[in-house]
Formats: sequence, C-alpha cells, structure tokens
Amino acid sequence: IIAALSGAGAGAAIGGLSGALINAGFSDSDARQFEDQIRKGNVVLVVRTDNEEEIIAAHDVLRRHEAVTEAV
Repeated sequence: IIAALSGAGAGAAIGGLSGALINAGFSDSDARQFEDQIRKGNVVLVVRTDNEEEIIAAHDVLRRHEAVTEAV
C-alpha cells in the first residue's frame, strides 16, 4: 500500500484502501474517516486488540510521542 500511495496512483489507491478496510471488518464510517485522514496527509495507525493492557500500552506510546489518538 505504501508504494501505491506515493506517486500518480494515490487517488485510486485511497479509494481502494477504504474498500479494503471495509472488507477487513471496519465499519463504512471508520473506513471513510481513515481515508479522509490519509487524504489530509496524516498517518493512520490501527491497533486491534481485545486486551485492555495492550490498549493502554498503545495509547501510552502514542501520547509519549505526542501523536493524536482517537479510539473508534
């Protein structure tokens, strides 16, 4: 995906990314939100876990590095 997002094919790759996220189990609204953030030039990092300790650890790492965190 990284190679596809850099260069002339970025527009088509982003639409494909949204579809891929939906196929991977993300809701349509989440996939569109991620796509919107990528269009704005942001990086989207998705951490999926049901383990509360891992969720807290992921948030702590992102906060320490001044990343914006948002649970969806």
